[in-house]
Amino acid sequence: MSQEDGNISIGKDYQGIPGFGNAGGLLKEYGSTNQKAMKNRSFWMVYVDGGEPPTFIHAKKEDAVMEAQRLAAKTKKFVYLMRAIEGYKLQESPVVKFNLG
Repeated sequence: MSQEDGNISIGKDYQGIPGFGNAGGLLKEYGSTNQKAMKNRSFWMVYVDGGEPPTFIHAKKEDAVMEAQRLAAKTKKFVYLMRAIEGYKLQESPVVKFNLG
């Protein structure tokens, strides 16, 4: 993973994780190592119609718009701007004592 100007690129380490395609682990990475920097902030991703799953997080909408325009011109395909509006994480329970018999 690399980070530059608040944008995050997900590397090959997360490919193949079920449910995430080539960007596997994206939410895990977003929620752990970048939790302080990105907590409670929306982010943007760009998807090219018929292409691979997005693998880059844009912290600024303007950056995502510029990338979407670049990709639309390059690929001549529909390009979608996606904004994260909500997230979920597993809340693990603490170990508790219980009585026997």
